[in-house]
Formats: sequence, C-alpha cells, structure tokens
Amino acid sequence: MGEPTSEAAPGGETPAIESEAVSPLLSMLPHIRRLLHREPALVVTLGYMLLAVAGLAYLYGFYRRFDIPILSLLQLSDFLVAGVVEPAAILLMLSTLPLCWLMDRWNMQVFRRQVASIGVLRARGPLSWFQRKRLAYLESHVARVRHGGQLQLAYLFVVVAYGWMFVSIYGGHRAAAIKSGEAQEVVVWLNGESARLHPPKAVNWTYLGATGSYLFLYDRQAQQAEVLPVNAVARVEPQPSPVKAGKTPLVVPIP
Repeated sequence: MGEPTSEAAPGGETPAIESEAVSPLLSMLPHIRRLLHREPALVVTLGYMLLAVAGLAYLYGFYRRFDIPILSLLQLSDFLVAGVVEPAAILLMLSTLPLCWLMDRWNMQVFRRQVASIGVLRARGPLSWFQRKRLAYLESHVARVRHGGQLQLAYLFVVVAYGWMFVSIYGGHRAAAIKSGEAQEVVVWLNGESARLHPPKAVNWTYLGATGSYLFLYDRQAQQAEVLPVNAVARVEPQPSPVKAGKTPLVVPIP
C-alpha cells in the first residue's frame, strides 16, 4: 500500500493555509507591556541587568588585552556599576535591537515563501519521497514560526551574544588606544613608602582603571600590567598629558 501524501478536505480541496504569521518579535511587546504594568520595579531590575552585562562585556574585552583576569577580581558592587565605566558600551548593547528587527523581517519573508511552497506541494498529485520529506519539514517549520517561542529565544540569544561580542570588540579597541599612548599617566605612592612606585621601564605608570579592591596600572615601555590592592596604595597623582605635535593644549576656563 502506498503512503498517503497529504490529508485532503471534503470535495478534494486541500486544507486552507494561513499566509500570514504574527511576528515573534512584535508578539512579545504586549506581554512585556502587561508585565511591566503589573511589576513596574522590573524596569529598574532590567536596567541594572543591561548595565551589568554591557559593563562586564566591556571590562572583559578591555582587560584581557593586558592579560588581567578581571572577572575573577570583581566584587558584587563592581558588577552593579560595571556599565557606568563606559557609557558607550550601553549603546553598543542596544545596537543589537535593530539586528533583531532585521532578523524578524527576514524570517517573516521566509515564512511566506514556505507557506506558498506548502500550497504548491499540496496541490500536486502523488509526491515523491523527497517532496514528502520537504512538505513535512515545511509544515513543521511553519508551525514553529506560528508558535513563536523558539524564535523569541533566538532573538534573546542574539541580544546577549552579539551585544557581548560588539562591546568586547570595543573594549579591545580602547585597550589598543591606551597601548598607543592615548591614556592618563599617573604617579603612585604605596603606604609606608616615601618614594614613589617606579615602573620597570617607563617614566610614569599608565592608568587603566580600578575596582573596589584593586588598582590597575600599565607600563607601556615594558608592556606589562600591574595589579595593586587598593589598601596598599597611599596616593595616585595624575600627570599632565603631553601635547601631541600639531595640536594646541586644551585650556578649560575657570568659572
């Protein structure tokens, strides 16, 4: 006995196929709006999460260029303010939202083409083995798109994964600028020491940043980073930035 190709409706007509699907991305908006209306405090929580993820991505991409294991040196308070370190990281994280919108538009176009292909296959006579497999795949994929759950998870993954990648790349770009000399130089004194802490080769230390427990310095000449406990540092004194050739020094008026 031959395997049936498809279910036919009474009168020999094939079942009607819906040619439109609700965008998985747009279908999330009413649920999010209702959720935030019931729990307005989630806005603050989501804001902190966005700040933390963007900040951590930036810190990881930045400090790994100096071989500093920053994630193991952070405390809980550092996680909460990580995004404030570099506001541009927030913008890069949000730049993934247009990417999700483009993916959603492309998925909807693919969905309409697949619905049209299902109609063509159902209208044919006996189908070959390959055509039956293709019809089953298309029907399964169209059902998943109509449900929308898997695509919504995929969009969330895009925001996190691509956002982390973009911000990490930006952190690496900032690290390269510091290695080329575009950074603040400082002089450091340790507790109990009258003389300043000298870098191995450079005249002054290059300031990288700090957390609640550690200070991060860099010797450009030796290409070596230094991690100092904040409790061991008595004073950090910024040094005047050298004026590059062809540029006049910036004078800030005193009010």
